[in-house]
Amino acid sequence: MRTEGAGRARVTTPAGALRPAKKNGTPVRVRGKEGWRTFTVFSQQRMGDPWFYHHGCAVCALTTILREGAAGCEDLTPRTCRDEIEKKVLGEEAFRENYRLPLLVRMPVSLSGITRILDAYGLKTRYVRRFARKDAARQIEAHLARGGQVIVETTAFPGRRWAGSKHTMALLGLTEDGRIIIADSADRSWSGSWQRIKLGKPDDLVRAMFPCSSDREPPYYRGRSSGGGYILIGDAGTEMPE
Repeated sequence: MRTEGAGRARVTTPAGALRPAKKNGTPVRVRGKEGWRTFTVFSQQRMGDPWFYHHGCAVCALTTILREGAAGCEDLTPRTCRDEIEKKVLGEEAFRENYRLPLLVRMPVSLSGITRILDAYGLKTRYVRRFARKDAARQIEAHLARGGQVIVETTAFPGRRWAGSKHTMALLGLTEDGRIIIADSADRSWSGSWQRIKLGKPDDLVRAMFPCSSDREPPYYRGRSSGGGYILIGDAGTEMPE
């Protein structure tokens, strides 16, 4: 639905149009500016790969966005995104340096790395590294209401609702009652059969997010100081904030 408010159209999806799902590769239809868009949401725990089980959230979120929004990525999988696109865009040296590490310290692509990849594939981005929570909640909600998407990094606080440690997710849109449609690659016991898609209020989600405190921009996650923030994403027709 497109409703008018404060001088601009607000793009929302009826909550009743969403369906619970657990499987890997779940299609999710969300309203965009020009009609329905279909995003594919992946399960890191159903990839059959120990690395994905522990660290696959970021590349799953990235694949969800690229597959729907970038030319030539219609059949992209998280495995191909990791093994081919990361290496091509972030560089073979950075790729090899990260993936030769032992499993538990072989980190996922960072928000900085995700931004570089999205830019390379022609999507419009703004990586917000530092933020006040109230401002971030308003900006994220407004961007989703314009038909954009967001990728966020969350932490286990408070209550381990969105992360066991750190966790990357893609925000696909808003429901008509103002909840965020969250594409989540991880299963959470509290969410029952609603695993690939979860719904959350902007303020509650932002409470689990954290800003960067460093200016470093490593292509792979190297800690909280350089790994926080959120990425506003749009196609060529999306109005982006200053």
